This record gives sequence, C-alpha cells and structure tokens, in this order.
Amino acid sequence: MSLFEGHRFLIIQSSQLSATKAENLKKQIISTGYNEDGGILLKRNSDLIPISNDKLANVTLIVSNTIDFVEYQLAEELMIPVVRDAWVVDSIAANLIETLRSYSPDPKYFLSTVSICCAASICKGDKEILFSAVRSFGGIHTDYLSRRTTHLIALDTDDDICRMAIAFNQACERELIAIVRPEWLLDSIISKRKLEDDRYRVGSKDRYAEPATSVLFKGRIFFLHEDFNISSRVSSSLKTLIEQHGGKVDSEDRANTYIGKYRGGEMYQLAFEEKWPIGNLNWLFWMLLREEWIAPGKIMLHYPYPREALEGMDRVVVSVTHYTGDSRLYLQQLVEIMGGTFTKNLRQFTTTHLLVAKPTGEKYKYAREWNIKCLNHLWLEESYAKWELQDDSDPRYLKFGDQVGVAHAVGHTSLDVGLTSSQNPRTDSQNVSSSLETPRKKAKPNSKPYNIVAILTGCDQEFSASDLRNLNKVGIKVVEQPTNSLNCIIAPGILRTEKFLKSLSKSPKYLLTPIFLMDVLATVRSHKLDDFERVKPHIDKYDLSKHINFKKDPKMKEIFLDPSLGAQNIVNLIENSNSKLFESGDFCVSATIPGGPDLISSIVKSFGCRECLIIDKKTKRLPKRVAATRYLLCEAKDQPLQNHFRKLADKERYRIVEWNWVVMSIFNTKLVDRFIIDES
Repeated sequence: MSLFEGHRFLIIQSSQLSATKAENLKKQIISTGYNEDGGILLKRNSDLIPISNDKLANVTLIVSNTIDFVEYQLAEELMIPVVRDAWVVDSIAANLIETLRSYSPDPKYFLSTVSICCAASICKGDKEILFSAVRSFGGIHTDYLSRRTTHLIALDTDDDICRMAIAFNQACERELIAIVRPEWLLDSIISKRKLEDDRYRVGSKDRYAEPATSVLFKGRIFFLHEDFNISSRVSSSLKTLIEQHGGKVDSEDRANTYIGKYRGGEMYQLAFEEKWPIGNLNWLFWMLLREEWIAPGKIMLHYPYPREALEGMDRVVVSVTHYTGDSRLYLQQLVEIMGGTFTKNLRQFTTTHLLVAKPTGEKYKYAREWNIKCLNHLWLEESYAKWELQDDSDPRYLKFGDQVGVAHAVGHTSLDVGLTSSQNPRTDSQNVSSSLETPRKKAKPNSKPYNIVAILTGCDQEFSASDLRNLNKVGIKVVEQPTNSLNCIIAPGILRTEKFLKSLSKSPKYLLTPIFLMDVLATVRSHKLDDFERVKPHIDKYDLSKHINFKKDPKMKEIFLDPSLGAQNIVNLIENSNSKLFESGDFCVSATIPGGPDLISSIVKSFGCRECLIIDKKTKRLPKRVAATRYLLCEAKDQPLQNHFRKLADKERYRIVEWNWVVMSIFNTKLVDRFIIDES
C-alpha cells in the first residue's frame, strides 16, 4: 500500500518550485507505489484560468511553495490542504504522513511550526482559548507532550508535565520544548509574528508585543460573555486584540456585537433580539487572521455552541477516511460539540459511523464488511445545523467522491434559518447597531449618498437579493460584468483575475476592500434612510492601498515596476487605466497559452487591441497588420512557435512577449520593458 494512498495531488509550478523539481516530485510520489490513475496534476501558478471546480474538489492535497495561484482562495474555502514540497520529501523519508499544518506556504499562518501543550496550571477556559488561537494561526495543539511539541504553556513548573519537559530538554542537552507563559502566544498573535521564547519564561512578567493595527472592527463594540471562564490575563489580551483593530470592549448597555461560547442566557437573548452579530472566538480569530469581516452564521463553528449534547449523539462513534487537514479537524470538532465520540481508528464493535470522502482504502473496505454505516460529511453537518440526528439512510448521505460536488464541500453547510434563539441562530441576525449620537441631518430629496457602479471579484462574501436592493437604495449598484458605467472594483487585494483586469480598462474611480459593502449594509440596517447621509461610511477609509503591504507582499514585485512607491501605484491605476493601452498592437496569441487563447484574447481586446489572432505552428500566414506593432503572446519556452512566427512576420516590426508582460503593462498603465522574449 502506498504511503499516499487515497490522495490526489495538484502540484503548482512556480519560480519557487520549478518544472524540473515538480516532475521530480511526481516521480518521488510514484516511487512509493502510488498508482492512482490521473492522481497527480501539474499546473503553472501563472496560468490565469483555474482548473474546474469539480476537478479541484477531487484534489485532496495541493503542493505549492507559494500561495500566488488562482486556485488558492477556493482551496481554502474547500479546506484542501496546501503544503510546501518539503512535506512530500519529509513524509517519504520518515515513511509516515507528516503534519500538514507545519508545511503551509501561507505567511499569514505564522504559527505553522508551533505545537503547544498546556500544563496543569492553565485553567480549562484559558486552555480552550489558547488551543483555538494557535489552531487559527496555523499551529497545532495536543493534550499531552509528543515528539512534535515545541512549546509548553505554563504559569509555574510545579507539575508532572513540566518536569517531564525539563527532563527531556536536559537529556537532549538543548531546549527542544520551550516552557513559556500564555502571553507568549497571545502577544505573538497581537504582533502577527512568532515572538522569541526567551522573553516569556515562566516566572518573568515582561511583555514584548508589537501591535499591528487596522480598522477591521471600527464602529463595533464587543460584549465578551463570561461563559468562556477565562482568566484576566487572557481576557486582557483579547481586549487588546479587538482594540488594536479599531473595536472596543464594553458593557452590555453600549455593545453592538456579542461574543460568547454558548447559546443562551439573557445577554445572548438580547443580542439575538437586537439583531447584533453573534459569534464566538473562532469567529474573532478567523477575522483577525484574514483582516476581513464575515457574518458569523456563514461558518457553523463561528456561532456559539448549544450548551447540551444532541439527543442520541452519546451513542454515536465516528471515524473518517480520506478527509485530511482542516476538514478532518472540522468534522472532529462537530462530533465532539454534539456530544459524540470521534476516533482515529475503525473498531468493529464500537464505531457506528464512517464518514467517507472517497469510497476506497482499508477503512472503507472493513466498514462495509462490518456493517458500519458509511456516509458523507453532509449527514453530520446537517444534523448539527438542524440540531437533530438526520436519517442515515437518506440517499443524499450515501454519495461519495465526485458525486457530492463542490457546492456541498466540507464546511459549506449553513445553520438553519428561523429556529428559535435558544436552539439555532437566524442567519440574518448580523446587523450592527450604531453607537453614534449626533444631530440628525436629512438627505436631499431624490438624491443618493453614493454614485457607485461596482464589480466584485475574489470576495468571500455573498450578498443576497435583499442586500443588493439595500445597496441600490444608497446609490451602490453591483454588476456581474464590466460595463462602461463601471467606476469601482471591490476586491480583497490586487488580483490577476479576468474580472479585475478587464474592469481596469473601464477607468475605475475607486479600488475598495469588501469591508466597505459590509459596513454600508450594516449602517443601512441600523438607520433610517433619512439619517444615512449623516453616518455613512466614508469611501477613503476603504481604499485598497491602505490594506496592502507594498514592501513585504511578494505579489507587488511581480505586478508593479516600483513597489516602493506604495499607494502611488494605486493612484496611478485609478488616474491612468484606460481601454486604449494595446491599441498600437496587433496580437497573435498562442493556441496553447496557459489560461486559454480565447480568454487571453478577450482581455487584450478590452484594452484596445483591434486584431487578435490565435496562432499555432500550422498557421500559414498572418492577416494584414493594422497597428504599429505585431505581437506574439506565448510561453518563453515555446521556441518552435516563436521561430515560426518570425518567418511569418518576415520584415515586419514585431515583439514576442510573455503573459506577464500583458499583466505588468496593465497594472503599470503603460507598455513595460520586462518579459519581452524578442523584438525586431
């Protein structure tokens, strides 16, 4: 049996993982006895078009040394692990599957190399918060010391687990397990980087946090419920986290946002009736990680948990097969919150249900032989969402692998709408009340506060028909495709998506973060329309340039000629983007260009190109040139096509360029001198 049995790989080639290394990696995987037909896909990170959703949903693991590829965002949503190539190499060397989280290429998971364990001196409430925190930022946690433990969290060293760690370090003659105070982990999250261990030794009191500020929670006043049962030191750190991102923590009479562990109680009921956002600390950490607001009902484990176990769940023992990484952890959490038992190993007379991602492998085989119920994850998720065990003979729960589809991937089930607040949340209870008290000023009759026609791209948020109507009331129209009236692009960052690139040809006036729409909707819901002008969110606060680190983000170096100019690059985009950028050129587009020639041609045409011919080595002649220069757009390695093009172009003025030349020219609003393969 292969070490990687059941896995289906997507390997992303990039400047950090060359085509040669990717091919060698594929050979190494196959050398373990891996023989899944079509189970290893290779793709370049510069390819504009993602692989189909259905094909991506069938991938169980992505190997990439960068997160700069078009599938990354969807992979995160589908909980498909993304690991560096070292994970494959190390797993083969150790002849066991290494922890996936430790190999993430995503810099936002700055605790990916951390594995914590808590000593007896850490109370249960603090332990739960610390575990949630380290998990959210890429690390792992265990209840006991293991070979992977890097940090033991403690207030003193007077217990067995601390003595074991000290003895282990002495035997190794070096400190492999750092014994640190809880503040080390909390201050690391406050600083958004892993801090040095030495400064947080047990017994010391100093703190060395370097707060990273933002306006993520501006206007939001949080009420932290006491049902977490946490210490003042942890509570203080949570308050600091919220305040450094523009929010406040205050009493119930001033709050407009609720964070609690459980559903129930007077404050929960009040928050529910007042339609505040209601979430738990998983929700808070998720937003801090991504610097992005999300409605807490969208992901089930972001909402406070029921206090009591689900009836009948005490008799349920669940194991899983072919669910990996975060999806496996997510299912385990659901089982345990519901009151069931999660087990790694399948046991003939104990395990009652096996959740099956793909109907292959030893677990699935024995589960069938032992008459253990084999179901997909939807049975568990819908049981949680409806807080009632669902019929495990329902045909919908008996579909596996490709039959389930991307729309029903792990984590995509929402909580039921309309149940009472003591059971499940209403997913429309996400409004934010304003705490501002200033004199009223009515808007002018028949005028709207904004004049925005916007397109959304790369956004996690989903907006209902009701949301779109509310946005339209205040002058924000959201369109699906770029139109001549478009004046705004809303995206989480500078993207290379088709929508983003084509929209730049419409000379947009604004480039804004998605938080803008969330804040506008929250303000619409909490104020009368006549009052909206007085309290409306100001556009300049949501300028995309304020949410980009031009010096540290490697993507900026790939698309801007001079990233050191910082926000001035965005100013240039807004002031100089237009639909005439490529009007001085006729384009010949390689039939085999990554992303597909039709899509690439449509992008080039949106910037003024009049003639765009799809070309291959069989093309016999070129049409009459109508512009000043003839371009060939192809891959640098496609020398046969380049030689063929030179013969066809004869004595004409030509230029042979890569796709990155097009991208960089668009973002710099001029024809650049990079990524030019040849010119006459």
